[in-house]
Amino acid sequence: MRALKSLAILILLASLSAPPVALAQGGRSTPPPPPAAPQAPVAPQSPTPPAAPTPRPPLPPVRQERAVRIDIVLSRTQGEKKVSSFPFTLYTAAGSNVSLRSGSSVPVPQGAGAIAYQSVGVRINCVNILDLPDGRFRLDVEIDDSSVLDNGPMTANGPVIRSSNLRGTVVARDGSAQTFATATDKLTGETIKAEVTVTALK
Repeated sequence: MRALKSLAILILLASLSAPPVALAQGGRSTPPPPPAAPQAPVAPQSPTPPAAPTPRPPLPPVRQERAVRIDIVLSRTQGEKKVSSFPFTLYTAAGSNVSLRSGSSVPVPQGAGAIAYQSVGVRINCVNILDLPDGRFRLDVEIDDSSVLDNGPMTANGPVIRSSNLRGTVVARDGSAQTFATATDKLTGETIKAEVTVTALK
């Protein structure tokens, strides 16, 4: 009798520890579902390549600045008579500047036997030379001209030195002479004229 009670207790404990079994219709037990199939590993995605840069439009061709010759003539006239004419020629290229210096030094007494020297001659500056789209040239011209007065009186301070300062802008066609400036010398009455010609070199 005691052995039967122990067997009954063991059966009760086993039934309590076993997992519940689902019963299908009709009282039959349903087997547990099969384990899920393992998922295939996902291949890592390769990074998206960056978009190709948008090509820039080609730059316009650089215009080659033309080489030019600048002819300047300084002349003096007395009425219809030409007193003097001095030509000067400078070579450069559009977009550049060019200058010319020519002259000498004149002794000027300073008193007590001292002598100083003053420069006389011509200084020419041609700056801001532009080759315009219509074929003309534009440039700023500066001319300083000084000289000893011919047959002028010799004073205690030395000879009489006359000077002219001309400034302005010239716009001229290729090879065409352009009068840059005119002035009258108050001391002699002579007319000073500056003429500029810009010629493109092939």
